[in-house]
Amino acid sequence: MVPTRSELRVDIPAAEEAKSDQENLDLEQGRIEPTLRVNRVSSQLENARQARENRLLRTLSRSSRSPISPAGRMSNLGRTFTPASQAIEEELDVGLQKPSEFPAYEEAGGDARPDWYPDDASSAATEHEQEGDLDGDWIGEEFPLKAYEASDDEIHNLHTHWSVIRLRFREPLAELLAVTIQLTLGFCADLVVVTSASKAGNEETTDWAWGLATMVGIYIAGGISGAHLNPAISVMLWIYRGFPLRKVPSYVFAQILGAFIAALLAFSLYRTNILEYASTLSTATPTVAGSDTLAAFVTYPRYAWINPPTAFFTEFVGTAFLAVTVLALGDDTNAPPGAGMSAFILGLVITVLSMAFGYNTGAAMNPARDLGPRLACWAVGYGSNVDLWGNNAYWIWGPWCGTISGAIVGAFLYDAAIFVGGESPVNYPTRRIKRANKKWRRKWAGRVKRVVAKVPVNGERGEKM
Repeated sequence: MVPTRSELRVDIPAAEEAKSDQENLDLEQGRIEPTLRVNRVSSQLENARQARENRLLRTLSRSSRSPISPAGRMSNLGRTFTPASQAIEEELDVGLQKPSEFPAYEEAGGDARPDWYPDDASSAATEHEQEGDLDGDWIGEEFPLKAYEASDDEIHNLHTHWSVIRLRFREPLAELLAVTIQLTLGFCADLVVVTSASKAGNEETTDWAWGLATMVGIYIAGGISGAHLNPAISVMLWIYRGFPLRKVPSYVFAQILGAFIAALLAFSLYRTNILEYASTLSTATPTVAGSDTLAAFVTYPRYAWINPPTAFFTEFVGTAFLAVTVLALGDDTNAPPGAGMSAFILGLVITVLSMAFGYNTGAAMNPARDLGPRLACWAVGYGSNVDLWGNNAYWIWGPWCGTISGAIVGAFLYDAAIFVGGESPVNYPTRRIKRANKKWRRKWAGRVKRVVAKVPVNGERGEKM
């Protein structure tokens, strides 16, 4: 966005400009109110934009008067020198001619120098090398040209309401987009195999599809949110790597929402295939619930002989191995891969884990990957299928309890055996653990007191404890 000259000359009162500068600093650094109401940020945006433009104009005006600029040097050639400035000028003399030393030159009719041409910077024919011309190296040494450096409060271009919202929710939005793309590819790969009766693929192709889809998701969000893509990984990183607890709910919500959207998108793309496949299984009217395609979306014990302990520990062990690999790839003391290779390696890890553990339960290893599609399948007509919410509530103790506990135990094993960093509680000194527990209890006791004090008692507010 290039402001016009009239826009740059709009004046802001001094008090309003000082206030807007502070608001602009808060706005650009992301310290803004987390709201989706655009009227709350409209005035801040306008003041920030105007202050940024005025600040840029003042900076450019000062730089145009700088002694090292060509315009500044030419304007200073004919000035009167004081003794001190004359000494400085003589010391810094670089051989430039004074105005009186320039040769006389008649604008018309006189003998003009043949090498003087009209100013035409776009034509190479106007360039003639003369004796005593200044070369580029000399100029760069004596008059270094410094590029304009934006101040810290100008690092973000917050010119629209959406840019403010995006700055505030950038990490959850990255998780949402990455999970949506990752799971859409995975669900569609499963539906291809199921609805084609394994004519367009098999279990191995779906394993590779899930691994490559995970790689794509990590490349999308890895530099923004860390590409957790998995509530079990977010919880594990909070416990063992200091990931902020305040970010965990937003990450988990974005991951579940992304899985929900992905399931709806995959179903809409393959709805006709699902109904056509259902018609081959029964002579009755084909329905979504009777299409035997629920396994393409959610996980559950695939066969009758897979008992609850087997299903639970399948998810537990698979997610534990995944957590160990994630921590190993992020450990700088354990030969981490080069830049950009972690996503590819994790894609291969998901492929081999799916091959190893997918036969028993479908290998969720991700609570969001199971709950989001369950909600979507329930919304589109799979509700009568017993494996959706029945099966001894497997959706709770399998994809949630099994995966999260597996990630926590796997991370503990890695830190206990290999990791030496101080951010892991495994490496905390005993005294530090006791001090942290006391601070944690004191903090939560204060929060409970404040909540209890706000609870009405017999129509009145509770007394503060």
